[in-house]
Amino acid sequence: MPQPLAVCYVLACLLMPVVSLFNARALVPIAAVTALGVLYLAWRQDRLRTLASIDRWIGLLIAGYIAVQIAASLGTPEVGESLRSVSKLIGIVVMALVLIPLQTLLSADDRHWIFMALLISVLITTAWILFDIGTGGLFSALVFNQDTQSAGNQARLSLYGFFWYKSASSFLAVAVLVLGTYMQKRTGVLPALAIVALCTLAAFQIGSRTATYGVIIALAVGVVYHLLGRFRLRLLLAATAIAFLFPVWISVSGLSPADVSDGLSKKISAAHSIVYRLHIWDFTTDRIIEKPVLGWGAGASKRIGTDAEGVMVDPNFGEIGEPIPIHPHNAVLQVWLEFGLVGAVIVFLLIARALILADRIATAPGTRIWTFSVVTLLACFFGFNFSISSSWWLVSVVVFIAIASLFARNAEAPASP
Repeated sequence: MPQPLAVCYVLACLLMPVVSLFNARALVPIAAVTALGVLYLAWRQDRLRTLASIDRWIGLLIAGYIAVQIAASLGTPEVGESLRSVSKLIGIVVMALVLIPLQTLLSADDRHWIFMALLISVLITTAWILFDIGTGGLFSALVFNQDTQSAGNQARLSLYGFFWYKSASSFLAVAVLVLGTYMQKRTGVLPALAIVALCTLAAFQIGSRTATYGVIIALAVGVVYHLLGRFRLRLLLAATAIAFLFPVWISVSGLSPADVSDGLSKKISAAHSIVYRLHIWDFTTDRIIEKPVLGWGAGASKRIGTDAEGVMVDPNFGEIGEPIPIHPHNAVLQVWLEFGLVGAVIVFLLIARALILADRIATAPGTRIWTFSVVTLLACFFGFNFSISSSWWLVSVVVFIAIASLFARNAEAPASP
């Protein structure tokens, strides 16, 4: 049986995939209770000294990131709202600083129990989605009161199919790659790929393009990363640095969204999303240039580019939406917008340090491929879908990192009898 500390992780892995079907925001209290349970049990077992194993540079960079957020927020008219956003981040950071280091206390047997819990929950959640799709939305009509034809009377959203499952499909996409980190040594690559294919099919059927194509791209990148040999980490860090210059590339390219939309057909299902994002990114870059050093403060994405500034119009696609729909749909641009150059540098250094540590942990070929597939898919979601201040997504990332680290650590060692 798993030790009491492991039970907290087991319960989280059982609950989170299924709960994401119904209310993704509920993942936050699940992660919070899990962190509290783990912290309490570690205290009872006199094992809190493990928290001191947190990498020094990670700790300093997190502290610096929070300090920059506070400094940027104090200079905004909506200082109270901005500081509330910072307080939410601090809460998530505390969860991360508990769940990630304390997973090192778990044994090989504990890893197996956690793997089984996550596997069972992922399969149940995937089966739910596939059954709902196969029955033409039976569960959606009964449980969510959603109609796939009218999409709840939201005509634009009806273009995306079962859009109410997008949070769950995103969670599942990353979860199956985390499972693959464990499975590739114990059950073989083929069973791992079979589960990946099943979840990818579900994501494709509901119209979640990032989850569908992102998983395929992530596995391909994981393989390429391994094949790059001893230069792999340097090349990855260089690519990450280039990515963090995204607003600079947009600014100097001279390419307008209209230039791209002119070559796209409205018949392509993804065309509207592509054009809309290009306009969002172009608008966001203009706002970044106005305050390039410390940005507009935490949560500024929700206040800038609302309907009050009008609706953006593309010459080829017509009206496409407000300038920034809650967030810029690109994490790098959001960091620059809210925290400027200072924030972007700190976040880059934080990610770079995390990548260095991940490369040190995932040393075996199979483990390295699956671990960096997880990293790539997270980058895809942050690059095209989710906000850096989305609480449910951030706590999901914290849990993914904790479990992936657990599975990658001593991945070659079989569970004890």
